[in-house]
Amino acid sequence: MSLGAWHALWVGHQASVYSNPSGVRGESELSRAMSDYGSESDITVVDPVEGVCVVGVAGEIDLLAARTLQQVLARELGAGHQAVLVDLSGCEFVGSAGLAALVASRGRAKTGGTVFALAGMNHTVARSIEATGLEPLFDIYPRADDAAAALRGR
Repeated sequence: MSLGAWHALWVGHQASVYSNPSGVRGESELSRAMSDYGSESDITVVDPVEGVCVVGVAGEIDLLAARTLQQVLARELGAGHQAVLVDLSGCEFVGSAGLAALVASRGRAKTGGTVFALAGMNHTVARSIEATGLEPLFDIYPRADDAAAALRGR
């Protein structure tokens, strides 16, 4: 899977991290433009435990990060997990493209019989979801740890 200017790295054997490679030698023109724009985000996929895969998002889910998030979520939703939990505790902002990526992923999860949940939203992120009327579409938990435990119990 091509992530364009985004870089995939293995961190130990527990998580994959997808991040903006600003400052990397030999970076592409798009990568430099992303760095100049200021998009800063990391998407972490933790190895599933008892059928629950946790995808952590840190930074902003703007136009540039939304595509990568949607690709990562599509891959995890296609992997046969019982549940995919998006941990937004490190997320500072979700733009319209990020909301669209979450809605599209929720639709894919529903079609595939996978539980799709969000957790750990700060006030700004929660407000974006509430203001757009998307809140009823998602299983939402205050904390990722509580959400993972509840999802494992389903």
